[in-house]
Amino acid sequence: GRPSTPTLRALPAAGGSRTSPASSTATAAVSRFILKRLIDSALLQKRRAAEIALGVADSNHLLSRQRLAGIVGNQGRYRRLDAHGCDRAREILRLQRRLHNMRKARGATTELEHLHAQIEHLQQQHASLSAQAALSALRADIRQMLRQGAWRSGCSKGRDRL
Repeated sequence: GRPSTPTLRALPAAGGSRTSPASSTATAAVSRFILKRLIDSALLQKRRAAEIALGVADSNHLLSRQRLAGIVGNQGRYRRLDAHGCDRAREILRLQRRLHNMRKARGATTELEHLHAQIEHLQQQHASLSAQAALSALRADIRQMLRQGAWRSGCSKGRDRL
C-alpha cells in the first residue's frame, strides 16, 4: 500500500496547553522543530498547513485558524471552533489553571467549590453554544447546496426546516 502521510495540527498559541509555561514552551519548540524538518524533507501535501502552523502566534491565532480551515478540507468543519468558541475555551482553560494552582496551594474550600462549579457551568454552556454554531453552519451549508441545485430527498418530509 501507500505510505501514510503524517497529519499536522495547529500548534496551540503560546500558553495554550494545560502544562506549565516552561513545559509549553519546550513542547512548542519540539513541535516547531518537527514541522521544520517535515518541510525540509519535501513534505508536499501538508506543506502549506505546516507553514501556517509554524507562524501561529497570539496576535494571528484566528487568522491562522481560518487559513488552515481553508486548506485542510471540510472533514472537521462542524467540530472546528469559531472565534467565540476559541474565546470560551481559552477562558475555561484559564479558570482550570487557576483552580489547579489553588488546589496546589491548598486554597479555601468554598472558593474552590465555587470555581469548580463556575468551570462546569462554562463547559456546559460552551458545549451547547458550540453545538448551536455547528448546527447553524450545517444549515447554512445545506441552504447553499439547495441554491446551487441540490435536491431534497423524499424521506425528509415534514422535517426539512432549511
